Amino acid sequence: MGTVVSFAVLPAVPSPGEPSGWEPARPDPAAAIRTSCARLHEADAVFSTWDPRSPLSRLRGGTISEADGPPGLAEVRAVCETARDASGGWFDPWAMPGGYDPTGLVKGWAVDRALDALRQAGLPAALVNGGGDLAAFGGPAPGEPWRAGIRHPWRPAGLAAVRAAREAAGDGIEIMVDLNQWWRMPGDISAALDLAAVRRLAAELAELGVFWLEEPLPAGHLEGMRMLREQTGIRVAGGEMARTPGELLDAVDAGALDVVQPDVVLSVGMLRARTVAECALLRHRWFTPHTWTNGLGLLANLHVAAGVGGGPFIEFPYDPPGWTPQRRDFFLDQPVMIGADGCLAVPRQPGLGGDIDEAAITRWARD
Repeated sequence: MGTVVSFAVLPAVPSPGEPSGWEPARPDPAAAIRTSCARLHEADAVFSTWDPRSPLSRLRGGTISEADGPPGLAEVRAVCETARDASGGWFDPWAMPGGYDPTGLVKGWAVDRALDALRQAGLPAALVNGGGDLAAFGGPAPGEPWRAGIRHPWRPAGLAAVRAAREAAGDGIEIMVDLNQWWRMPGDISAALDLAAVRRLAAELAELGVFWLEEPLPAGHLEGMRMLREQTGIRVAGGEMARTPGELLDAVDAGALDVVQPDVVLSVGMLRARTVAECALLRHRWFTPHTWTNGLGLLANLHVAAGVGGGPFIEFPYDPPGWTPQRRDFFLDQPVMIGADGCLAVPRQPGLGGDIDEAAITRWARD
C-alpha cells in the first residue's frame, strides 16, 4: 500500500483473582502482529494497481471476473458502493482514470482487517495506524481510552515540536511560540485560526511552560487576545508589522498584549517605537521588538530596546543553514554576533555601531 503501518498492543496481564503459580495460556502479541501483517500484505497483493498480476489489475483489464478473484474483491466493491451512495457521488471509484479503482478505500478496509486479527488473538487492546487510517479497540491502559491528535493541515508538527523542545531543553530554557496570525504574507490564503482553536492550543502551550504566544489572532481581534491572556494565563505578544503607533497603543489599551513588538525598520521607526515602548512600559507591559531584517535593523532595534529598558529578551535573527549571521550581514564589515555569555552587546561606537563593507556592496550591486 506504499505506506508505513504501526501497531500498539496491550498484552494480557494476570488478573487479581488468579491463584499464585497458575499460568493460563495468554495470547502472544508478536504472533498476533505477524498474523495482522500477513493480512496487510494480502490486501496489498490483491489490490495493487502497480502489479499487473494482481487480481485488481486483472479485473480492471477484463481478464478475470469478480467471481474468479479472491473474496476481498466483492467485499470491497460492496463497501465502495455504500461509500459512493453515502457521499452523494463525491467518492466514486468507478470514475477514476483507467476504470474502477478502490484504493482510496482499501487502506482503511485493510487496517480494519488487521485490527480484527489482533482482536481474534485475544489481546485486550490494540491500535493499528496505517498511514493515518486508525482502528482501535480497548485502551492504552485499563479504563483509559486511546487518544488521537489531529494535526493542523498547515502546521502539522507545531505542538509536537514544542513538546519535544521542552523535553530536550528541560525547564531551564524559555520557549516562545509564534502563530503568525497578526499579519499575513502575500500569497498566504489559508484561513486564520479561530478563537476556540487558539484557546485550546494556548492552554496546552501554557502547560508546557511557554513564555509567550506571539500573534495568535488577526490584528483586529483585540478582544480575543485579551480573552486568551485572561483565560489561559499565557502571555500574548504581537505588533511586529503594525503600521502606526495608534494601532499598537490601541492593542495595549484593549489589554490585548503583554509584549509589544514593533520593528523600527518595518513599522514605526526608531522615534515612534521608543514612544510606544515607553507607553507600554508605563502600563507594565514588555517591549521586545521584532528584528528579523539584517544586522543594521537588529542594531537599530537593540538601541531602542536598551534605551527604554526593554526586554527581557531581544530577538536574534538566526535560522541556519540558510540564514546565518554571515549571510544576513553580508554588507557589514563584521556580522553582529552573540557573545560567549549568550548576550548581545550594545555597540559603543557612534551611530548604530555597524560598519558598511563598501567592497561587498560593490561586488553585489545590480543595475
